[in-house]
Amino acid sequence: MDYRIQDRGDTREILLAGDFTYSDNLAIEELIAGFASDGQKQCVLSLCDLASIDSAGLGMLILLNDAAEAVGVPLRIRGPQGQVRKMLEITEFNDIIPIEN
Repeated sequence: MDYRIQDRGDTREILLAGDFTYSDNLAIEELIAGFASDGQKQCVLSLCDLASIDSAGLGMLILLNDAAEAVGVPLRIRGPQGQVRKMLEITEFNDIIPIEN
């Protein structure tokens, strides 16, 4: 998985691309560390370019959400497509993190 960060005012957008699997745990640790130090007021995970996600990737989304909540930053997901959207729907992920189209 590749990611880019775009800060716009008090909102951080994290754009994920490729395949999100267990091997991406170091990248997620970097993103989690950023929540505590960067002072953002809200965060959007853009999944428009994410091709696939496995169960480990879903777990890491929960870790991101927990880290954001710990510092008072609301997290939401935007634009999941294809297999990623299906995985989020099947697991009723919207109950954990709000999902926007």
